[in-house]
Amino acid sequence: LSNTLWALATLGRRGEHPAFVRDALQAATPMLGRFNQQDLASTAWALASLGQDHREFMVALRDAAATRLGEFTPQALSNMAWALATLGHMDDPCFTVSLLQAAVPRLPEFSPQALSNTLWALAKDSTASDFGGLLGYDADVTPSYAAFVRAALAEAAPKLASFSPQNLANTAWAMAALGHVDAEFLGELARAAAPRLGGFSPQNLANTLWALATLGRGGSDSGDDDGEFVDGLVREAALKLRGFSPQELANSAWA
Repeated sequence: LSNTLWALATLGRRGEHPAFVRDALQAATPMLGRFNQQDLASTAWALASLGQDHREFMVALRDAAATRLGEFTPQALSNMAWALATLGHMDDPCFTVSLLQAAVPRLPEFSPQALSNTLWALAKDSTASDFGGLLGYDADVTPSYAAFVRAALAEAAPKLASFSPQNLANTAWAMAALGHVDAEFLGELARAAAPRLGGFSPQNLANTLWALATLGRGGSDSGDDDGEFVDGLVREAALKLRGFSPQELANSAWA
């Protein structure tokens, strides 16, 4: 069942065969206790990639995964976080903390995409995004979130040259959404991204401009060295304006 759903998602069948997916999940639900870590993560990833949200099943899957996160590979941890955040089910702080605690000692094994996707998922998580940048949140949760972000960025820094434009933009966006200011890391990200701006999509450009502005970087009065990078972003955005969505145009204009 897990492999079949994964195959549908890999083939790009987004939004297709909803009746089949529903029936497959009904059959899978009583079997979740027998799913291994790869089955759990692949099923979650497939549903998110297919754009098919079945909350009752996803909560059951999340519960089945909760006691087994220590068995997950780095890729499975990242896929699980990305899938739950994409479908809006990273809303259980206890599960999120457990996932982050399982991930931290494995961060050296995370690929650039896994690092970027997990940071993005944490920022996308409505509970994380609503607490104002790691401040004023439940004292039992905030340290785990903050510790993960610091550790993930430390692991990402020497790997930035291997990050894709999407990974770079998502990492910048995640930092801004979480309110996590790290001037040194942002400088390294800008240096890695600057020669590759031609590969940034309109969404990547808009998200990076928004992130820098949100974090107070790159403005004429910011006192940092990111102005040249922002100028490069703006020049590249001007060449691709026809590809911007209304929201991306609004975010870029605000930045």
